Amino acid sequence: MTRILIDPACNFYYSSFFIKGLFEKYGCKVKFSSKPFVSLFYTKHTHILAFVKIEGKTKTNYVIDFADAPTIENEFLDWCDVYGKINYRDGLGYSNKIVHCAPNCALKIWSKPVSGVISLLNYAKCYKRTVDFKSYLSWYLMTSKRRKDFNNTTSSDSNYIFLVGTLWQGQDKTNLQRINFIRACKQLDYIHYEGGLLPDSKNVDEQNNDVLLISSLGYENYISKTNASAVVFNTPAFHLCHGWKLTEFLAMGKAIISTPFSNELPVPLVHGENIFFVSEDADEIKKAIVELTTNNDLRTKIEKGAIDYYKKYVEPREAIKHLMTLILENDYKSH
Repeated sequence: MTRILIDPACNFYYSSFFIKGLFEKYGCKVKFSSKPFVSLFYTKHTHILAFVKIEGKTKTNYVIDFADAPTIENEFLDWCDVYGKINYRDGLGYSNKIVHCAPNCALKIWSKPVSGVISLLNYAKCYKRTVDFKSYLSWYLMTSKRRKDFNNTTSSDSNYIFLVGTLWQGQDKTNLQRINFIRACKQLDYIHYEGGLLPDSKNVDEQNNDVLLISSLGYENYISKTNASAVVFNTPAFHLCHGWKLTEFLAMGKAIISTPFSNELPVPLVHGENIFFVSEDADEIKKAIVELTTNNDLRTKIEKGAIDYYKKYVEPREAIKHLMTLILENDYKSH
């Protein structure tokens, strides 16, 4: 009989995508327990989900690292048998325990009242190894405001483009790519563009005032407008990571225009099939917008390819399945 034990000390908000996958795959066999994880300690900056799979007398320790930076938490690497890293780059010289993991985003698992109760129960199991209760509770309550899934019920409009994002201090490369996309949209007379960038600090170059948002949009409004957008734009995000937008765009079946990735995926996306890659050049970004908003067949093909890719490789159950069926070079299982 299979059992899954999840470390309740984890950041539930960031872990929710994969926890949902565990519940979808294993159902009532999934429990929160601190017993296998007593040596693991978490801070607000620990972006790790640890869980154990027990089959008979065989126990396998898993870690999923969803930190933005392409770094490894050595404490967790030593503890686990399989280390799934989302923002993975080959050639970093790390252990062969480390494998590619699908990108993620936060998802709703339970209602707000249920999330609150479960957070209380779980905090009692791990309070000596995790953050203060106020922070811990917020992780659970924030997930209740998210979507359980991203079923696309809104048809895209070939003349409408929507993009909102963050203008991050110190992330000049990502900022410039998003600015170039927004300005390209505004230069096309037949496009109705909506959105902008919300600065994360007050230190904003006045030259970028034309792309700024004054206030943030509500989450459901963001989803609805993204569904209606003819194309969407993806860039490597903070620390050049795979941002949550990539996962959301794939799940919504959008025609994604993207600059090249800095990190890898378990299975590559293919230009012209399930994504449309462009260089960082402003003119190339503009050409891609024109091509995908005027070529309905190509846009439809990429939309279908995106949702097919998500269902096969990214959605929570499949992401967990992929992680658990990987064959490592060495046998790290403990007995």
